[in-house]
Amino acid sequence: QQFSPMEQEKALRSLRRLTAKDDTLGDPQELVSLFLALKNLGIDRVHGNVLKQWSSKFIQSTTVKSSFWLVPRLGHEDILADDAVSYAIVNPDALVDLPPTFDPDSFAIVDRVVAREKLGVGVQVLEASAGVSRTKKL
Repeated sequence: QQFSPMEQEKALRSLRRLTAKDDTLGDPQELVSLFLALKNLGIDRVHGNVLKQWSSKFIQSTTVKSSFWLVPRLGHEDILADDAVSYAIVNPDALVDLPPTFDPDSFAIVDRVVAREKLGVGVQVLEASAGVSRTKKL
């Protein structure tokens, strides 16, 4: 929910008074949204203990996903040897989150720069992802 600048300023003044009495609450600027949300819940008197009880974690995450063609090697030898496809074969060691059951002798990982129709039947999509999460206590 968006709060008006006047509501935010009033909340910040109250929080500065609270944090002056209890420095374990943290930075007043970071508590404004929580303070106003508690007020909207109908909590008339938001004091330090209420803020501590309701404080939560803010989680920010970044995920990078890549999609590849998973091409069976059996029956696709000629397709995989073709220069138009072989240049796009990805080394499985370059992907960090492959399932432990992946068998590089049975499947080739091909970058999606190659058109699907060039690869024949039995092709699947492989999605690999890597992520980072950061947690910040409010």
